[in-house]
Amino acid sequence: TNAPAAAGPASPAAPVKRYGTCHALCIGINEYAGDGGAVLARGNLKAAENDAQSIAGALHEYGFDPANTQVLLGKDADRETILKRFRYLAASAGPDDVVIFFYAGHGISATFERGTENERRRGYLMPARIDDPPPKDIGDDWYKKSLVPMEELADIARKSKARHTLLLLDCCFSGLVAGATGRGSDEALNDYAELMAQPSCLAITAG
Repeated sequence: TNAPAAAGPASPAAPVKRYGTCHALCIGINEYAGDGGAVLARGNLKAAENDAQSIAGALHEYGFDPANTQVLLGKDADRETILKRFRYLAASAGPDDVVIFFYAGHGISATFERGTENERRRGYLMPARIDDPPPKDIGDDWYKKSLVPMEELADIARKSKARHTLLLLDCCFSGLVAGATGRGSDEALNDYAELMAQPSCLAITAG
């Protein structure tokens, strides 16, 4: 009798599709324009725009569709465009989707009602152009209208229906966004599948 043919190597299993659509907005700003930009930036950067492009490229390698990955560089990253793009991206995400927001550039902080029981410190991303310099008696309203509040980004992220939303902030004072993203459960999850199935809103910051 003929010996049975040797079995060939097993075909690789089809990759498990863990998510629906993966969305990303990658922003990098090297140069800052306008009277306000000159005052607050205190110098331009060299590698922020390259970093945003590199992150977008890395996401493509991990399976993000370039059609769902937006890149805003330099002068195109004004305040209105940053917030409009992120709001749309976060709002259009479904319950199985992933949303990533990456920013490389200048960040600043401001403390309000200093010395009172209501004292609070807030963080802001700097858009590419800030036309008006900070007024002498600077207040919260000027920051909200001229910069990109980290609290506002966190609020947009929390309201998204996406399963996972991640803010990646490579700028000074980016750690101030941590208190705005909310806090998840302290209960340990040892099951990876269960962990990945739970909705989350997280931030990874430079400082």
